[in-house]
Amino acid sequence: MQGLVDYASSDDDEAKEEPVDQPVAVGSEVATSSKRPADKQAEVSSKKARKTLPKLAFDDEASRQPNEQEQHHPHVVRGDWLGHVYLPLPLDSCTRLESLLGKMRRFLDKERPDVHHLLGREADEEGQDGGEEEELHISLTQPILVRAQERPTFVRIARDALVSVPSSTHYTPSSLSLGFSRLVLLPSSTTARAFFALEVSQGHEQLQALSGRLDEQLRAAFRAREYKWPEGTRWHASFAWCSTLEEGDGEGDRTSLRRMEELHRLTDKLEGKFGDQLRSAVGSLRVSSACVRMGRKVHVVPLSGLS
Repeated sequence: MQGLVDYASSDDDEAKEEPVDQPVAVGSEVATSSKRPADKQAEVSSKKARKTLPKLAFDDEASRQPNEQEQHHPHVVRGDWLGHVYLPLPLDSCTRLESLLGKMRRFLDKERPDVHHLLGREADEEGQDGGEEEELHISLTQPILVRAQERPTFVRIARDALVSVPSSTHYTPSSLSLGFSRLVLLPSSTTARAFFALEVSQGHEQLQALSGRLDEQLRAAFRAREYKWPEGTRWHASFAWCSTLEEGDGEGDRTSLRRMEELHRLTDKLEGKFGDQLRSAVGSLRVSSACVRMGRKVHVVPLSGLS
């Protein structure tokens, strides 16, 4: 199964956020990761990345204007919003995972200063608190473009889908159990970034059931759009990223194979140093709610309806 996530960049305040890249695994024996269609995502600036947990929407009239890449896609127009459904993993409920992520952050900072962290509070270029959220995300849908008038419908349908998963998926009444197997590197769909992520090993059936139900209901309401992750998707939660681009010779930035090789070697070192702790010390995590995000608003949906 394939996994998911998104990240943004901005020159100003939070009201100027843009949609962002999402990690996608490349041909591996274990399958591929977050695959969001390139024509539905905004290119993230590799030279000035916002150091915050990515927001998935345009937050005011000015910021809803599609960026340069989106303007080349006829279906992206002013007034579109990005919707997203995901499982939150608050770190304050798992101190062992929080501690492990802190160790990996310090390791990455020493090994490669150009790594950008999605967790913890980084200061921006002017010394201001970046204000990242202290939780990991496991996405259940691809980021979805929604017209302004469709936002309430999207939230309602996503909520209904989350509490109507067939009982054959073997959920406990109020939660599902997830576990991570290893540390992986997943390139974004545009290959402009590579994400360091925790790959999910336990809970595939439940995640696939949730994602499939969401896709079924959203397709029925918003026809001719695609929401679920392709078969073979690797479910994951990203915690850091690094640009894979280098300056071209008058032809703009381009993905560097050298940088990708370096990042793969760094990921191997990360797995060798912390993989056992991820599998043995962290163990299983209980997730009791899902989140439906539309713009800045996050609607929490308890999983108590799953039985």
